[in-house]
Amino acid sequence: MKKLLAMLLCILMVVSLVSCGGETETSTPTTSTENSTDTSETTSTDGKTVYKATVPEDFSWEGDFIILSTASDPSSVKYTEFGFNSSEEMEENVLNDAVITRNDIVETLLGVKIVEEMEACNNRSETGEFVSFVETAINSGTGDFDMVAPSLYQAGALAMNGQFYNLNEIENMSLQSEWWDEFFIDAVDVMGKLYFVTGDIGFIAKDSISAVFFNKDLAADLEIENPYQLVKDKKWTIDVIHTWAKMYNEDVDNNGSINHLDKFGIGGQNDNFKAFFFGAGEVFASLDNNKNPITSGYSERSAEVADRFQEFITDKTCFVRADDLFGVSNTPVNLLVDAFVEGRALMFWDALSNIEGMRAMDVDFGILPVPLYDENQDRYSSMLTPWPSNAFAIAGNVDPSQVKNVATVMNVLGAEGKNYITPAYVETTLKGQRLRDDDSEDMLDIIFDNIGCDIGYVYCFAGTAADILNNTASGQNFTTLYDSYKSTLETKMTTFVDVFEALE
Repeated sequence: MKKLLAMLLCILMVVSLVSCGGETETSTPTTSTENSTDTSETTSTDGKTVYKATVPEDFSWEGDFIILSTASDPSSVKYTEFGFNSSEEMEENVLNDAVITRNDIVETLLGVKIVEEMEACNNRSETGEFVSFVETAINSGTGDFDMVAPSLYQAGALAMNGQFYNLNEIENMSLQSEWWDEFFIDAVDVMGKLYFVTGDIGFIAKDSISAVFFNKDLAADLEIENPYQLVKDKKWTIDVIHTWAKMYNEDVDNNGSINHLDKFGIGGQNDNFKAFFFGAGEVFASLDNNKNPITSGYSERSAEVADRFQEFITDKTCFVRADDLFGVSNTPVNLLVDAFVEGRALMFWDALSNIEGMRAMDVDFGILPVPLYDENQDRYSSMLTPWPSNAFAIAGNVDPSQVKNVATVMNVLGAEGKNYITPAYVETTLKGQRLRDDDSEDMLDIIFDNIGCDIGYVYCFAGTAADILNNTASGQNFTTLYDSYKSTLETKMTTFVDVFEALE
């Protein structure tokens, strides 16, 4: 039944395009130029912009278009980016229905069958089992997948090992189109080589972004200043959030310390450090004007930023840290979500994906971006978290004669994702069903309008950068740590540059 409804939506969409203003149908093939802007827009009678990707005249594909993705437990995934297990009737929700609708439109247009194969992988780092699986499949010639959807950590490792095609050199890739993330391309297009992208083709990367949730009733009881106005005035800083957190705590279990069973100011984890460091405008690696990578993790200001966050995250009178609770649960973040839902935490800081667990919350909650370091900053910055975020690449096992056709399928998936999946995720799933006030919707716009990433995590410094911040979060001195890792960072950067120069 769900498949039939999706097909009907597909037919209605095509009919509506034909009936309004005589616009060319999505299925009309035209010839594209290499990596040109491939954005076509039409406006329907309801004022909605519809995006269309160019389908070259020589496009040809037979059979399945296989997308290889990963999850810790594929049998229990609740949301899918490309329809995994859709034939087995996954949970019906707006987001999954949008994915199925998008896939049906692409399949009808291109004559392909979109198939998502999901490999089990608990470790999404650059050393995780998914990296080995993909490499073995490609190098042995047994890989039969066309597109790969790894984490950002995994994407960087696979690219450096020569497992992906350089998207900059692929005809039909159309990287300037609006369904690809310009900020991401600018950040990871190193020395003219771009091996993976993010964009409207999927939604998990957006779901990985950190935000601060707050209990509106508790905030009112504490007579806290309007947080939304603070955000708009660029006064939402780490000092403010720390001050608020210290205003609410009670040792409910009478054990002499504040933990997840008590009432406390804020819950979070060490990964918040990455989000704040980036949100403060600091990165471990960046690109110079010639697109060459350079280290940029240490300065007088970055040390001040790190020291300030260490003071906050180690304040056990108000900050309950999930990393300290692995002896209680294998998923300690869920303990903090439970505390927030039960009204025992004023704030909770983690990924947007956690909103799903807050639907049962009796009281209203609001959402805020990652705080600024101080009021001298001119913008908020939202970091794609490299562990949960997915990127998209063309697998090295694809026959060279078919690479441009893979690029065409990716573009059509991206364009129709911008028509269906992104609105379903942002406008319907987040704003329409999960968030509870207009101000929080404005905050979500601020979060999504300021997304970025640190190539230090994506490529050369993944584990090292995380070690520096995690150890700082545990109380060690940032400057001392950075000095101890400095030679390692320099060696990894040199290796990174050498590898990239050698990549074909």
